[in-house]
Amino acid sequence: MIVLKASFKTTLEGKTVTVPKVEMERCDQCNESFLTPAGSRQVDAWLDEQSETITTEELQQFLDQYQLTQKQAAEILRIGEKNFSRWLNGRQRVSASMSNYIRTLIAVPQAFEILRNKPWKTTASA
Repeated sequence: MIVLKASFKTTLEGKTVTVPKVEMERCDQCNESFLTPAGSRQVDAWLDEQSETITTEELQQFLDQYQLTQKQAAEILRIGEKNFSRWLNGRQRVSASMSNYIRTLIAVPQAFEILRNKPWKTTASA
């Protein structure tokens, strides 16, 4: 195997993008290239930066700021608890729209309180 740095093509939000200078290994027999673990982390970091996805630190700030468990946050955001866990552990990228949504809730506590209390929710008539 030969270690090299080369451009790597992948997709971001449905579009083909090229990540520059990614660490890869090339088989000297079949000439096929593979991402190294470092190269894979580099691609993930580049995609996160380009998509402006929310960071795990920002997600933790959201939990801390409103003293929420992951389960409570998932319920308020109307997502699955496992989704939030994957985001918080960096195993899944948060969409740009959800990133913007959570950042808005962090920045505007009044918006979070409105969402938490759901004043638009009606109860069934007796």
